[in-house]
Amino acid sequence: MKSRQLLIILFCIAFLLSASSCKKITENKIQGKWRLSNVSNSAADRFQEWEFTDGTFSIDSVYVNGSTIGKVSSGEYIIKVKSSKRILTIVSTTNQFVISVGDWRIDKLTKNNLSFFQDDNRQYKEFSKQ
Repeated sequence: MKSRQLLIILFCIAFLLSASSCKKITENKIQGKWRLSNVSNSAADRFQEWEFTDGTFSIDSVYVNGSTIGKVSSGEYIIKVKSSKRILTIVSTTNQFVISVGDWRIDKLTKNNLSFFQDDNRQYKEFSKQ
């Protein structure tokens, strides 16, 4: 009986450690500047550049030549791990039309690509690393 309880405790500890390390890895990978893909108009003369830094984000509108037009939005985010799903939670934003507050499920996060979506209103965002 005691060995079974010990096994359950060890399993719980291992699960908690893996969940927290997954969160930290996700936080580290998401840091930096990302270019939002414009699927509807790939020949556009401007794009949105998103920057994630230590729990805050900013979104700038940028011409393709690199000059910044201006800030579109900014706010705060946190990373969560729920049932092995990575969640980007937008806590606050200055522009609800660009990104809405709530949970966004991270679909893909690699060295060069990021995508996330919201189940309830079917928004999908896809990025490439700057």
